[in-house]
Amino acid sequence: MSSDTTFDPVTFEPNKTPEKGEMSVADNKVRVQILTDLAKKIEDLFRDRAMARTSKEGEWKRSRDLYDSPLSKIGGESTSHDRPFASEIMRRRPDINIVRTKCDIAVSQSISMQFAGGEKNWDLFPPANAQAPEVIAACARMEKEIEAQLSASKYGHRAREAMEDRVILGTGILKGPVNTGKLVTRYVPVEGGLWAPQVKSEIIPEVTRVSPWMFYPDHTVNDFAQCSDTIELHPMTPIELSMLREHEGFEGDTIKSVLSEETLRATRYNEITFAGVFQGSANPYLYKNRYQVLEYNGPITYDTLNKLGIEPNYSSPTNEYWGEVWVVGGKVIRLELENLRGQYNTPYHVAIWKKDPSSTFGFGHPLLMSDAQRVVTQSWHMALDNASLASGPQVAMYQEYLQPADGSWEMTPRKVWKLLDPSIKIQDAIQWFSPPNMVNDILPILQMARQFAEEESGTPLFNAGLGSPQNQESATGALLMSHNSNVVLYAYSEQWDDYITEPMIERFYHWNMQFNPEPAI
Repeated sequence: MSSDTTFDPVTFEPNKTPEKGEMSVADNKVRVQILTDLAKKIEDLFRDRAMARTSKEGEWKRSRDLYDSPLSKIGGESTSHDRPFASEIMRRRPDINIVRTKCDIAVSQSISMQFAGGEKNWDLFPPANAQAPEVIAACARMEKEIEAQLSASKYGHRAREAMEDRVILGTGILKGPVNTGKLVTRYVPVEGGLWAPQVKSEIIPEVTRVSPWMFYPDHTVNDFAQCSDTIELHPMTPIELSMLREHEGFEGDTIKSVLSEETLRATRYNEITFAGVFQGSANPYLYKNRYQVLEYNGPITYDTLNKLGIEPNYSSPTNEYWGEVWVVGGKVIRLELENLRGQYNTPYHVAIWKKDPSSTFGFGHPLLMSDAQRVVTQSWHMALDNASLASGPQVAMYQEYLQPADGSWEMTPRKVWKLLDPSIKIQDAIQWFSPPNMVNDILPILQMARQFAEEESGTPLFNAGLGSPQNQESATGALLMSHNSNVVLYAYSEQWDDYITEPMIERFYHWNMQFNPEPAI
């Protein structure tokens, strides 16, 4: 294949010219084989990363259990007639969840610190050495343009979703800007004065929130800034996959052939590792029978692009070009070079909660309080058990001297007992005693565990107006205490700016400089 042959990166078909004519059968076979090898490489990479992060997924499941309990454990427990109080799994006892409130406080404070003034949490300024009036005016117009683009893609809403992921699972992920083909319905006039709907793909710079469960970055590093590539999993229904044919940039015929192969769905369900998390839950069928669509963002060698007939219009110092490849069922349904030239990274932005030295993902807020939650749960159960035990007297009796008239040994009001030996008194046949009440000795342990939870999490209840601060003698004292109680969360908010806000706005700036036709910005 000659190096000057060019291909449409959307359809992978050769651009026909009078000199070149139709692609030869041999060249077409080479192209198909290259795309097949590329799809296999991406699918193998996904499986390796899915297997390598099982321990991290266990942490996520643990965090969700800590946050959702006891809502996710209602019902399904029964007692045994011979072991009615043998173990905790044999009976249901009330639980106290101290994790959920503190996570909600952390989420709320994170949102408040970023979006207290509205949906815009950033500003754009020209550099100090470029303060000419025309530069300042252009910068202001660029700021308004980016603000409108973020508003159109619901940036504030996506950010709040990612903040919740960051607190609970330890990692929040936003993606953008990407040249996403958004399907919109327009109405066009037809005969008879009527209007008919028409679905079209509208290219806009968009921001999306990515669930950590669906995100598979390079697992050989522990800092996302060093990731060489990423894979995002899109579990799609047949309808969702079919709708991609309406988007510019996707190969409709290839998608159609995938949809005709019914075996691609259910057989791939077990390969999605996070599916095991939902087994035994209220909905074990979540994500079942979905197509496993993989989106790869990372380097593609010049040799591969050259063999496909794709000639980049700029040079790369590494001889590799960042690209976006979508794969399903061993077939490439989309291949596109990077949206932003000169940006040698993926369009994902990742902010963690607590650093995990062994992973690009972080530790979630619930894990910081897991020990305190366990102590609170156990001490609360002990207090309830003892209170129940000491709530009334217990009895010791000689059964050979007594017999219940109704044949049941259960204590009930106005019960009749038969005294079998008339030579003894009832006091000799039955004795009552009361177990000691130890609740007042147990509750301090519970309170101590709650205090440890506040120290370990850095989110005291005072942050949400639920605590009663002591030594508060003035309004100034209350203000200082409120400020000091948020010191830890202020640091987390600064990290969000470092890892999400600043790189996101920077990429939007580059996107507008390269693609926006408006010269005034």
